[in-house]
Amino acid sequence: MWLSRYCASATLAIRVQWARLTVRHTHGRLQEKGGTRGQPGPLETVSIAARVVCSAVLVRGQAVTRKSTTGRRRAVDRKQSSRKRNPVKKQKRVHQSVSPDVSRAIGSLFRAAREAQQLSQDQVAAMTSGKRSPVSRTTVSSVERGVHLPGADVLVSLARVLNVEPVEVFERIELEMTQPVDLTGRTRENLFSEAEEFFWAGDYRRALATYDALLQHLVLDPPADERERARLHARIEINRATALHRCCALSASRAAAERAISIATDFPHLQAEAYVVLCGVLYRAGLLPFASDAADHAVRLSENESPKTQGWAWIVKGDVLYMTQHFEEATQAFTKARGFVKKARDEKHLIQVEGNLGACWLELRKRGQARKAFTKAVELARKHTMPAAEAFWLVELGLMSLDDGQLDKADSYGEAALRIAKPTAQLLTIFRAEWLRHRVVMARSPKSADARRMAYLRKLYPQIKEHRGLRVVQEYEKAVVDRGGQGGPDE
Repeated sequence: MWLSRYCASATLAIRVQWARLTVRHTHGRLQEKGGTRGQPGPLETVSIAARVVCSAVLVRGQAVTRKSTTGRRRAVDRKQSSRKRNPVKKQKRVHQSVSPDVSRAIGSLFRAAREAQQLSQDQVAAMTSGKRSPVSRTTVSSVERGVHLPGADVLVSLARVLNVEPVEVFERIELEMTQPVDLTGRTRENLFSEAEEFFWAGDYRRALATYDALLQHLVLDPPADERERARLHARIEINRATALHRCCALSASRAAAERAISIATDFPHLQAEAYVVLCGVLYRAGLLPFASDAADHAVRLSENESPKTQGWAWIVKGDVLYMTQHFEEATQAFTKARGFVKKARDEKHLIQVEGNLGACWLELRKRGQARKAFTKAVELARKHTMPAAEAFWLVELGLMSLDDGQLDKADSYGEAALRIAKPTAQLLTIFRAEWLRHRVVMARSPKSADARRMAYLRKLYPQIKEHRGLRVVQEYEKAVVDRGGQGGPDE
């Protein structure tokens, strides 16, 4: 191979040198004779010489390339033949896309905010025209239908125009449902009934998904009467706010309750219910002055309404008084609420009233009455198949047993609450039960690290930390977060 390359290079050198001599000789003769007719001129001579040089280069290229690429061609042929013998299956590229349920959740959120302000999609698009990232009407429609997932620029523009907190959007993404509700052949009454069953069974996420479906159903099939449409919209928003509250999405719950208040201007009883939900969100977040104001609005609006609505209003009034450590006044408010809910035969809220009275008596050092009230709340919850309420008050019984030094009993109460709360992801109850069991471990062995449970509590804390008004969250923050130990908010 080396010999053939050498010969090709030598041939090229000889032909190039011959071309140079030919050009020089021809140019000299033309200068001597001045050129003759029929003989090529200087430019023609140079062109001939150039062609000679190019032909030499081509010859060299063909000779060298033919010899030098032979090995490479053989390698390629071997590779192709091996591929034919052992075919490699083409791997499909997997594109990680966002779940369509996330897009639907965000779309329903923005649609609810737009309809609460009685704006059309064209008006929303026009309001974003002056923003940094204008949004077209087509994009607004695509976002609301869940077809298009908005980017950060579109999200910010729509959030500013529709007064939606970005935190609310993130909370809705975290509450994404894996099984969306199918509206085919479903009536509005059927959906309301199904959502209520999910809610009182403690499956708050499925209840929330059903309420989102109800909102979509209202858009697709609105009543002919505008007043009826507003009533249904307010009712759905109140129920959504309640479900969001139980899912620990306090920002989204607050926004939904405020939308319900703005929609239900012609319905005092619905406004009272919306203020009840809003009050619960505010006092759980530790915003007691605002919670007190919301409770006062609820009591005032419910004065001429049904006993059921009045009972709910007095429950949140008692909650605020309890949180502000006015335990005697809170007991009176809960006693008044118990009279209303009994009159309305509202057994579900009677469970809450009995438990709240137990909490007041516990603070007033009436431990016997407190235990009876907690036990009654648990029994009523079991009777009416309300596992979420049962698990909640089981934790309170466990805390009482812990204070009495009955560690085994306290641990069994916490374990029973966890068995009920974990299947339906009741985060707040799970956190309370796990903290109870951690305190039991520390009471038995103060030097125990209880590392696995503390790691689980650290994982849960970011999702329930907005409930700063609750005693158990305050205890955790004082014992763990404020000391700079494990479980801090930045970990």
